[in-house]
Amino acid sequence: MKILIVSGFLGAGKTTFIRHLTDTLPQVDFAIFENEIGETDLDAKVLRDGDRSLNVYEMTENCVCCTGKADFLTNLMTILSALDPEVLIVEPTGAARLSALMGAIEGLQYDALELLPPLTLVDAGTFFREKDDFSELRLDQIRHGSVLILSKSEQLSPEETAVYRQELQELAPEAEIITGDYKKRSADWFRSLLEKRGGLVPAQEDHEPCQEHHHHDHDHHHGEEALTTVTLTRVAVAHPLYLMRFLDLVTKSCFGRIPRAKGYLPCGNEWVRFDLVQDRWLISGFAPQEEARVTLIGTRLKEEAARSWFEGAEGAAR
Repeated sequence: MKILIVSGFLGAGKTTFIRHLTDTLPQVDFAIFENEIGETDLDAKVLRDGDRSLNVYEMTENCVCCTGKADFLTNLMTILSALDPEVLIVEPTGAARLSALMGAIEGLQYDALELLPPLTLVDAGTFFREKDDFSELRLDQIRHGSVLILSKSEQLSPEETAVYRQELQELAPEAEIITGDYKKRSADWFRSLLEKRGGLVPAQEDHEPCQEHHHHDHDHHHGEEALTTVTLTRVAVAHPLYLMRFLDLVTKSCFGRIPRAKGYLPCGNEWVRFDLVQDRWLISGFAPQEEARVTLIGTRLKEEAARSWFEGAEGAAR
């Protein structure tokens, strides 16, 4: 069983890339291992829904590179024995250290498992603006990626693309760097991602493991960054304008410093999903679910303020 890790920080576009990869290669037997922060299973739903049915395994309580490493390796062996897919794609949480995850898999030393050179998606919308403040965690994901995909880079000018490419090459001299719209690449290129040999950046032991605080929020402390998640349920809005107003308040740090938010909820007579990264968001239609889920990921989160906002919005709509 080949193992392809698709890494990247929060909101870089990992799930979208995986969906496109699996749709582009329908003849390949894929399974997906999804490690999400908090309780929102939105990414898993996106992977399961669509033209192609995929086997998706989820782990939401712990991070696969540290606190949940033992559970992850157990699941890895279970997937191998139960399904033995040709390729298992592992999508770690955006707060996971790529080097530590690689080290955990390599530590199994089992010849039935083949770790492919990992991919890292880097968000073009935040990379140049925030690169001077990148933590060791994000640098680790870039330095250990054998293929770096500059996502959301379609609108960059040739001059900007050259600058981004040079910056990434300095951080990862041996990596293959992909810019522009990766969806325009051929099926042969995507297939090559599953056939590469060698080129693995040596994994390292993680000397700064996560620590987890045991209540309904999940804290990830990877060195400099401490991310907390809050998931709200039983929330709804009467109109997309209410949701847009909420997301605008999120970008203004009214509910804490939140670089990432996602979820799905009733909106009038329909259901919608939303995806927010930094100051950008996308709202789209979504199939009705048993329960709404709105997950906020960041620091110094104000859960009660967010919950109260939805209660006020529902009251104003009545």
